[in-house]
Amino acid sequence: MPLPSDDLRQEILALQPALRAFADRLTEDDTEAHSLVCLTVAEALKNQAERVSDVPRDTRLWLYSILRGAFHSVARRRELQRRRGAPTTVWNADRAAAFAAPREPAG
Repeated sequence: MPLPSDDLRQEILALQPALRAFADRLTEDDTEAHSLVCLTVAEALKNQAERVSDVPRDTRLWLYSILRGAFHSVARRRELQRRRGAPTTVWNADRAAAFAAPREPAG
């Protein structure tokens, strides 16, 4: 994995409190929120070439989409484990559904 640019590193550091607040709202658990932010940062660093592709991206929106995708991925995995009878803690499924639903434009 190539080293992140200084700009990307600074943007990620500046956005971490906002990412943490979003993760807190999704998971309602401090430990899970911290893990989710860590997953997000790792995924962003792994896919940093995607950010500097032909289409410029807003880093904040890009990180939020990674975080939300990671949240849903973990929630789906845990739901499958629960259905198979494996003991697990599942993030608040109602909140996951609410964040996945399309939103009405603010008017």
